[in-house]
Amino acid sequence: MIGTEGPTNINDLHLYEEDGATLVTLVVEYESEEVRDMILATGMVGGMEESYARLERVMGGF
Repeated sequence: MIGTEGPTNINDLHLYEEDGATLVTLVVEYESEEVRDMILATGMVGGMEESYARLERVMGGF
């Protein structure tokens, strides 16, 4: 996340057109399972879900 300190990660984001809609896939890789589990425990998943829901509401009409 921008403005926070944390372990290095690799983000692989892909956008696909599928039946007139955009499909987003995101793979986030961390250096170990321990680091991954530490990040997941921060509530990151809920924040990402909220962000994508907001993006869908804003962009849904385009």
